[in-house]
Amino acid sequence: MSGTSWGNEVGLQCLQPEKNIWQTDLPEPAPDRYEVPEVNARKYASRHRDRRSHTRFPISGVVFVGGARGSAGFAAKLGDISLTGCYVEADNPLQTGRTLTLLIKIGNHEIRAAGVVRVFYEGVAMGIEFTHLNPADQRTLNELISQLKAAETPPPGYVSCC
Repeated sequence: MSGTSWGNEVGLQCLQPEKNIWQTDLPEPAPDRYEVPEVNARKYASRHRDRRSHTRFPISGVVFVGGARGSAGFAAKLGDISLTGCYVEADNPLQTGRTLTLLIKIGNHEIRAAGVVRVFYEGVAMGIEFTHLNPADQRTLNELISQLKAAETPPPGYVSCC
């Protein structure tokens, strides 16, 4: 990944397991002592002092990012989405304050939006606030968020054991 701390690293794999290409003795295989941590139902649990007015939902999807004036864009990975914005993972995110257009594809859903970059993490990601959605795209986003909320809501009568 050019421009990152990993930019000049290379990985090697020996395709002949009987050969030792490392010229060092490796330790004997042993059982892992790794314990799987308890997994929360949602990646982003509500936080006591969270300033966000809308819950973010982790979700997989693709985002096509373009300049506000139709300049060439790029595809990136969607990390999460809310009613007011999304988190986009990209090797070359745009700087804070940059206006852009988005085409978000999540399963069968497509949402077109205009937005502005509010958070920039160099070489990693950007947080985008939606500044405009047409009524049809707003309805699609509302339906998607409703489905995500319903998917994380326990059924009636559910009691947590712990």
